[in-house]
Amino acid sequence: MLEEEIQFDCPYCLAGMTVTVDVTEGRRQRFIYDCGICCRPIHLEVRLDPEGLIESFQAHSENETG
Repeated sequence: MLEEEIQFDCPYCLAGMTVTVDVTEGRRQRFIYDCGICCRPIHLEVRLDPEGLIESFQAHSENETG
């Protein structure tokens, strides 16, 4: 399993955190990660290039997702 760590800020409380992404799970991944400080759900989206490197990463609050 190949993993990549991504650092980001919680869209609710702005706490800094790190999430580990398994790059073998597909080129486009979506999942929910609960903030360790405010416990609110963060919607994460990761896109990988063909070589498995992170191309883009977005962290959204529940109200920002469609």
